Amino acid sequence: MKIGFVVNGISSERSEYTTVRLALTAAERGHETWLMGVDDFLHRLDGSVAARAKAAKGKKFANGGAYLASVQADEGNEPITVD
Repeated sequence: MKIGFVVNGISSERSEYTTVRLALTAAERGHETWLMGVDDFLHRLDGSVAARAKAAKGKKFANGGAYLASVQADEGNEPITVD
């Protein structure tokens, strides 16, 4: 399952925040997890809503810090449709 977690801002997240812990737990259970900030949402011309989101690279993480570092290390945001 793909799960998107909305946070205030990806760059300002900290590993001890509840949202990061939830995303890590979901990733450990095999889900594809994405983080997106509140400023990352887009309204497309066709009427759909999208968000520039980041996913963690990899399947195993030692802790929330490793998970968050993986998300924050990826420079590019990928636009995904929110439906």
